[in-house]
Amino acid sequence: MQLTSNLNLKKPGSTDNVNIDDLNGNADILDAEVTKLASTTEAGRMSAADKSKLNGITAGAQVNTVSSVAGKTGAVTLAKADVGLGNVDNVQQAPLTHVGTGGTAHAAATTAAAGFMSAADKSKLDGIASGANNYTHPANHPPSIITQDANNRFMTDVERTKLGGIATGAQVNRVIATQAQAEAGTDNATDMTPLRVSQAVAAVSTSIATPNKIIQRDGSGRAQVAAPIVAADIARKDTVDNAIANVVRDAGAIVNNTNFNTITNVGIYKLGIISDSANRPPATADYGLLEVFVSSDYLIQRYTEIVSGLTYQRTRYDGAAWTAWTSVSTNTRVVNGALQYLDGGEWKSVSGGGAPSFKYPTAYKNVGLSPGNAEIFDMAASDTHIYVIMTNSNTLYTLNHTNDFARADITMNTTVSGNNPHMFYKQSNDRLYAYMGQTHATPFGWINKTTGAFTALAQCPYANKKATYSAFDGDDLMWFVFGTNTWTGVDSAVYQYRISTNTWSLVVYYGNIWGGASVPPFDMVYLKDKHALFFIGGSGVNSSNSVIFHLNTLIPENINNPFVNYLISSTAGTMAIQGHSCYSPDGRHVVIPAYQGVAGFVFDTVTRQYWVIPGMVFASTVGGRSTISPSGKVFAHFSATGFSSTFFYTI
Repeated sequence: MQLTSNLNLKKPGSTDNVNIDDLNGNADILDAEVTKLASTTEAGRMSAADKSKLNGITAGAQVNTVSSVAGKTGAVTLAKADVGLGNVDNVQQAPLTHVGTGGTAHAAATTAAAGFMSAADKSKLDGIASGANNYTHPANHPPSIITQDANNRFMTDVERTKLGGIATGAQVNRVIATQAQAEAGTDNATDMTPLRVSQAVAAVSTSIATPNKIIQRDGSGRAQVAAPIVAADIARKDTVDNAIANVVRDAGAIVNNTNFNTITNVGIYKLGIISDSANRPPATADYGLLEVFVSSDYLIQRYTEIVSGLTYQRTRYDGAAWTAWTSVSTNTRVVNGALQYLDGGEWKSVSGGGAPSFKYPTAYKNVGLSPGNAEIFDMAASDTHIYVIMTNSNTLYTLNHTNDFARADITMNTTVSGNNPHMFYKQSNDRLYAYMGQTHATPFGWINKTTGAFTALAQCPYANKKATYSAFDGDDLMWFVFGTNTWTGVDSAVYQYRISTNTWSLVVYYGNIWGGASVPPFDMVYLKDKHALFFIGGSGVNSSNSVIFHLNTLIPENINNPFVNYLISSTAGTMAIQGHSCYSPDGRHVVIPAYQGVAGFVFDTVTRQYWVIPGMVFASTVGGRSTISPSGKVFAHFSATGFSSTFFYTI
C-alpha cells in the first residue's frame, strides 16, 4: 500500500485487497482540502475578503511608514484644502480616459489585464452555480472508493476463475453412509439413500417376537408378539382362542327327538320336534333354541320356546346327574297397574282372575246417535274426543269423552257412500283419515275434524273393488282389504297406504294368505310387536282359521281357530266377532268385544290362548265398533236392535 506525497492518499497495489474504508478516507481528505482556506501559516484557497483586499492594493505597492499627513499626526482627518482641493466641487468626475458609462467605452477584462466584464463572461458566470469549483471527474476510480453491499460485491480474478469452473446446479458433494453405518444408526455425518434406509429398517425389524425390535410382517403377512400380560398388550391368537373357547356360538340344527342328555358341546342348537325327545324340558310346544354352556366340569342347558318365549334351564356338575328342568322366564308383570303372574303359560292377576288386565269398557253412556236405520260404521278417538261417521251421512259427530260425551255435529263437504266406511285418527298431525264408503269409486282422504272439510288423497289403484277391512299402525301405515264383494272374494287383495308419501302399494293377493282359497275373515288388526296383520277367523259354522300375516316376510302363520266354541247356532253359526270391533291394546293381544249375546274375549297371539270376558255380554246388540285413543283409552259401541240407540262403554 503506497501514499501520495502531498495528502497521503492511500494507493492500493495490484495485489492489495481494496478496502472500502480506504476509499472513503481518501474522499474525505480530498473534500476537506478542496474547501480549506489559506492562512498566514498554511496554503489554501483565497477567501472572498482576501480577494477584495488584494484587489485594492496597487501592483508594486510597498509597505511605507507614515508619521504625519499634511502636517497632521494621530487619527488624521483631511479636508479638501489640506490636499489642495479646496476649490474642487464635491461631484464625482469621470476620468479623462472615460467616454460614456458602458459598452465599448471600457476595455473588457482579459486573463492578462483587468477590465470590465464582457457580456459573454457575464453569461458564463450566470451559468455557474454559487460555490462551484473547477473539479474534473477522473476517468478511473480506485476500488476503495466504491461502497459494497449484500447484493453488490467485487470479485477477484481468482474467484471468477473458480466460479467459471462450477457447473450450473452443482451441489456440495456428500458422503453416502455404508450399510454398516446405516444399520448402526449412530453416524450423523453421512447421507442416507432409500436403499440405506431400507437396510436400516430391516436391521431393526423382525416378524418374530423380539425385544426392542420393530414389528415386520413376514411373507405371509403375519407377525408375532410376546404373550400379553396387562390389559393394554396386544392379544395373540392363542389368547383369543382361549377367550372364546367357551363363548356360545351357532352349532346348527339337531335331529328331531334327540336325547337332550347327549347335547353337551358348547353352542346354540336349533331344535324342531322335541315331543318324543328323552330328558326334554317341560315345553308346551315344539321348536326352540337350546344354549349349552361349558366351563371345566360345569355344564348348563337353557331351552327357549320360539312360540311362547318361555325359557327352561337345568345344570350338571362334575359328571353327576342333571338337575330337574326349571322355568327361568319372567313370571310376573304389571299391566295397567295390576300385578300378574304366569301360571302354566297363562297370565293371571294376583287377585285370582285368569285374563290379562287390559282396559275393557266397564261403563256406558246412551248418546242416541242412531236415529232410524242409520248405522255407525266406524269411529276414531283422540285423547279428548270420539269421532263418528254413519252410513249415507255427511255429518261428522264429535263426542267429548272428557266432558260427559258432550256432542257437536259438523257438516262435511262430502257424504259417506253406502256402508262400511273406514276412519283412523293420527295424533302427530291431528287428522282423521277416512275411506268414505265401501266402493272403489268413493274417495279416500282426510277430514278436518274442526271444519269438516274433506281433502282427497291418492286413490287405491285396485279398480272396481270394495274396501272391506282396515288397520292402522298409529303413525304412517294403513292397510286395506279390497274385494269383489262385501266380505271379500277371489280377486281380493291387501294394499298398503303410506301417509308420508301419499302412495299405495300391493302387499299380497288375499287368496295367497290361505293358499288360494277365498276365505272371508271377520276383522283385521295390526300387531305392532310382530309387524303383522292378524286376520280373525271368519263367520259361519265352518269358520275359517285365523292367520298372522307377517309384513316383513309376507309369510302367513296359520292358527287353528281359537273361537270355535263361540259360534251361535241360532243365527246360522254367526261368530261372536264383528268387523271393526276388535283392537289390540299392546301389539300382542287382541280384544274382541261381545256380539249378539256372546261373551267377549282376549286372544294372545304368542301363546295362542284366550280368556273369556263375561262382563262384555250385551244380548240385544246387533253390531259393534271399538277404538282406542293415543293414550290407550278404549271406547266401544253397541247398537240396540233396530239401530235405535247407541251405547258407548269406556273405562
